[in-house]
Amino acid sequence: MFRIDSSYYPDETFIKNYRREELREWFQQKGASAIAEQISLLFELIEKCGRNHYVIEEVNKRWLMCLGLFGCYTDSMRKIYEISVETYYRHGNLLENMTSEIRINKRELKDTVRNIADKNIEKAREMRREKRKFILYGLGVDGKHALERYIKLKERGEEKWSLCGVADKQTGSIMCVGKNFEVCAKEQIKKAEYDLILISSSKYYGEIKEELLRMGVPEEKIMGDAILWY
Repeated sequence: MFRIDSSYYPDETFIKNYRREELREWFQQKGASAIAEQISLLFELIEKCGRNHYVIEEVNKRWLMCLGLFGCYTDSMRKIYEISVETYYRHGNLLENMTSEIRINKRELKDTVRNIADKNIEKAREMRREKRKFILYGLGVDGKHALERYIKLKERGEEKWSLCGVADKQTGSIMCVGKNFEVCAKEQIKKAEYDLILISSSKYYGEIKEELLRMGVPEEKIMGDAILWY
């Protein structure tokens, strides 16, 4: 349909958006190569179908989802995320905005993103080797997957981080892998001792982050839950 040679890309590049865990698993296995292959495909779509506003919107949405699953832990990766968010809300052309903001040509973009992603992975793994206390905010599908992964790693003795609470808009309790967790409201976070708050929702990440900032949570203590997969 898009006149793209699919044999040039691995099948995983075309994993559907709703199969998030499969896409996440591919990113974690392939690392920077996966994110580079993804950006290559998305930008090829833009170049061939750039006049189609629907294609541009879907490409921008896909790229933001990929960044959310991959995580942003360096200034360079956060810069790419900020460019992407602004492009998405302005319905702009991601390829043009990315090359313009980073000040490189289109041919250099794939390798540049790969290098930035490599350093981002290195930073994430460095953080995971340190002992930290965190709060997991958001218990939707992604949040439950993150909590389940954390519990299993902890039981196997492979997890250094300590969970000091789970939070959501609705309080109550939640069962996960046979364990019961009391869910606190975001207003109660102030009383907890933590190093980081991990937001599990990619859709409402910006909104939740703004609420936490207004509560006085330092920006450097807020990030996505993708770090739990490193």
